Amino acid sequence: MPSIYKQKGGITRGFAVLFALFLIVSTAHARLALVIGNSKYEQAPLANPANDARAISKLLRDSGFNVTEVIDQNRDEMKASVLAFSSLLQAAKQPGLFYFAGHAVQLDWRNYLLPVNQNFASADDVRNNALDITDLTKGFQTAKNGTNIIILDACRDNPFAANNQVPKGLTQMDAPSNTFLAYATAPGQVALDAGSGNNGLYTEHLLREVAKEGIKIEDAFKRVRLNVRMASKGQQIPWETTSLEDDFYFKRPLQSRALSESDIEIAFEAQLAEWKAVRTATSVQKVEDYLRKYPSGAYSELAHHRLERLLAAAEQRDRDITQLQKLMMATANSATLAPPIPAATPAVAAAVAALPVPALPVLAPALPVLAPTTPVPAPAVQAAAPPKPAVVAAVPVQPATVTAPVPAPALAPVPAVVAAAKPVAPSPAPAMVALASTAPLVAPVFAQVPAPAQVPAPAPVPVPAATKPLEAVQGAMNPAANPVVIAASSAPQIDGFAPIRASGILPGWRVGDALTYRTTERFGAPVVTSAVREAAQVLDDKIITVLGNEYDLFGNPLKIQSRFEVLTPPQWFIHEYTIGKRWSTRYKRRSFTGAGDSVVTADMRVVAREQITLPAGLFDAFKVKIVSYNTAPGYNLRTDAVMWVDAASSKMLASETQSRDNNNRLTMDSRVDLVAYKNAQR
Repeated sequence: MPSIYKQKGGITRGFAVLFALFLIVSTAHARLALVIGNSKYEQAPLANPANDARAISKLLRDSGFNVTEVIDQNRDEMKASVLAFSSLLQAAKQPGLFYFAGHAVQLDWRNYLLPVNQNFASADDVRNNALDITDLTKGFQTAKNGTNIIILDACRDNPFAANNQVPKGLTQMDAPSNTFLAYATAPGQVALDAGSGNNGLYTEHLLREVAKEGIKIEDAFKRVRLNVRMASKGQQIPWETTSLEDDFYFKRPLQSRALSESDIEIAFEAQLAEWKAVRTATSVQKVEDYLRKYPSGAYSELAHHRLERLLAAAEQRDRDITQLQKLMMATANSATLAPPIPAATPAVAAAVAALPVPALPVLAPALPVLAPTTPVPAPAVQAAAPPKPAVVAAVPVQPATVTAPVPAPALAPVPAVVAAAKPVAPSPAPAMVALASTAPLVAPVFAQVPAPAQVPAPAPVPVPAATKPLEAVQGAMNPAANPVVIAASSAPQIDGFAPIRASGILPGWRVGDALTYRTTERFGAPVVTSAVREAAQVLDDKIITVLGNEYDLFGNPLKIQSRFEVLTPPQWFIHEYTIGKRWSTRYKRRSFTGAGDSVVTADMRVVAREQITLPAGLFDAFKVKIVSYNTAPGYNLRTDAVMWVDAASSKMLASETQSRDNNNRLTMDSRVDLVAYKNAQR
């Protein structure tokens, strides 16, 4: 099918067509879509993009969109179409959707959609003759039309692969404001053109999931990702980044009554019952079916982790690293390498070097290694093996604070930036320190502290007052804390899929792995305590620490001695992170301190990818914002928190937490920082 646009007198007919369309739809308040399918390339023709564009156009029309469909456009026609569509959105102020199927390439951190009828003999030809996606997104932002959706079924293959003039795939690009940006495959990767019928693999599954009524856009694309990932055996994994604030539906749900608390509880119990049947499943199909039914459920992230572990052996990869994380760790594609971490100024480096950090104590086996009461197959449990050389994070150590003889680790290079804190009073807190007896956010901020009769607890560490250079960095943050300091990124809009830098903390858990956290209680008189979490046993679905506390393999607390246990699984921490990702948790918790049983609910969202400096070193981290509620008869506690998660290991690095009671009175204000870590030998 030839393009519907023809150049004439410097003004395209395409703009006239779109403006006429605006006159029709402006009174109807319809959503708008521009769909482009380019197949007839001179250098590398494709079989399915034209079919894909026609099928997507029909689906969108059936979903209430006014669609402009264009096939096999040249450079001038593509640019005119996008310009006209941006103008249309600006005038109509309605949600807009852009879909492209065809070839696309990356150059110098920018992505280009390739027109047909153009001989791309060099990289300069791409810059001069292709459509820069940045120009598209700028047009949408100028339109100020609210919600925008961009779907790129591109990167089928690389027409420049033979002469290596451009890297394969697209470079990472985070969604602009109020935008959902979807890729057919992960940045730096190549998508498959052929599905099982007349469409490409990605669009084939997109057509199936988007057509369902009342499905949120995030849920639809989660199912698309799962289906494509399974159909391609891990060769192609779609990727999305979003900054949408409101729910978006392709086919809006029918009006229905708001769910009562009883309805929510019934739905929760139904999910829980099905998850109990799936959580130990060895059938990939069972886990797939669960995820398709509950793409954003209370246990969906746990289910994804189960699926990844089942698939790891077949795909010959580390069971503790998901396929998407494996792609993010690849560094072969130099065009997608993240910018270097900025160095510290001499003044800041000197101040950081002066900060005392508690040494990682050697924990005597205060509690016996808890052997299972019934025989367990060997792969499920790692028995306490003879001591092996441990890899210890290189951090400055004060020998006087060591509670038992340990090999002295080498000093690390000076971290980039960290804020100093004021001297603090010794902690009057009991041996096991929780942030609050009723605090719902126990996962990011809860710390183990050895009982005095078992393992000597390290004394609180006095921290020197801030120097002038650090005060400027610290700003208005509570001076009693030792806050994370963010290093500026030279490419802030393309951090979402930047290759993961190795932090030194290894993913997964092995017997002997340990994390040491410092908790600063800032509510009332500042108090600083240190705590070590060391794995004594590693089971198939949880770890047991030397203190007898239990966590799942992400770090979600399951049972903390003398404090609480969960009655249903939580999912604060998850198996993989990308910017814009949202998830939630709902679980039941039993307190051992007299507070009784409660229900905890929380909503989490990854809001940034940042470089942070802590006493344990410099890290590549995902920043997660959390709003949670802990409810029980007589109280409803709200907690607002931010946590930073290591991109390389998915383990918590730091958190800031505040809780308020029914009367909006502050009940907790805490900060947690990683000060040291130890990796057992793999």
